[in-house]
Amino acid sequence: MNKVLTISIAAFNAQNTIKDTLDSLIVPEIMDKLEIFVVDDGGTDETLSIAKEYAMKYPNSIFPVHKENGGYGSVQNYVINHATGIYFKTLDGDDMLEKGALGAFLKQLENENADVIISDMRSFCENNIDMKKIETFDISDLQNIAINVPSSHYGHQNITYRTEVLLKSGVELPEHLLYTDTVYFYLPFLVATTIRYYHINMYNYRIGRDGQSVSTESIKKHIDDLLKISLMISENYHLISKNTPNKSYLLRVCGITGRTAFRYLYRCGINKATLQKLRKFDTEMKEISPEIYTVIEGKDFGNSGILIKSMRRTRYLAFWLLKLVPWYTNRCD
Repeated sequence: MNKVLTISIAAFNAQNTIKDTLDSLIVPEIMDKLEIFVVDDGGTDETLSIAKEYAMKYPNSIFPVHKENGGYGSVQNYVINHATGIYFKTLDGDDMLEKGALGAFLKQLENENADVIISDMRSFCENNIDMKKIETFDISDLQNIAINVPSSHYGHQNITYRTEVLLKSGVELPEHLLYTDTVYFYLPFLVATTIRYYHINMYNYRIGRDGQSVSTESIKKHIDDLLKISLMISENYHLISKNTPNKSYLLRVCGITGRTAFRYLYRCGINKATLQKLRKFDTEMKEISPEIYTVIEGKDFGNSGILIKSMRRTRYLAFWLLKLVPWYTNRCD
């Protein structure tokens, strides 16, 4: 039977969570429709061994892979090039899909032809079983996605692509960098023409775990990666034809990434070193794309946009006022 959905699991040293991740996918009546790659990206723990145990039970559905460490981008590049499913979805090795919803999701996919599927998600903090539902994406066409989807709710967690769209887009994620998922939900929209919204809570996103890319510790360590990714997609933006129907979406993603770079820089500490990075990043963004530079200080970005605008208008003196609002260093997101 042809596989309906390929699921790519990036699992670097995920031995403490990978069982929960895989258990969330084990629905016997649909296993023959799933192709699940569990990619141990150069890890040193028991992740691969655990994945092999599951593969013994479901040899036609679960495929453990060990490769040299190349980062999240290299995992997705590998699986995209080996996928045989009609549709493609990513899943982090510490997250889960909603088992009760997976069957319904697959049933709809079997009769689907859209290029992009948007579904709902929920988040939960480590050691907190309470799930927080993320606001739904009631989207029916690409013309409206940029204005209808709240800026904080874009992410690979919500997106399922038709595999041929990924291949046609030529998407190749940067390797040995964090935050490359931005590229994943940006480039394929260059060729996507149809979109469908499923009112199904599919993805359970774990936040607040030590070592996660969104943890303050990781942000401080890898902030340069995010700045590179943001400038990279901004540089790509000016190559897009003005006739591209998805330009408004792509501009918004670039703006969101730029805004996120600012927010993450603030969490690196209110000091001269951070201020220097902030000024350099802002100057480079303006040189690369004045359009993106302008859009991120607009009203669509709420308080973040106001803050960015204040930074620029005060020649970054407003940066020091952030010492009075240290909430951003203690959030579970």
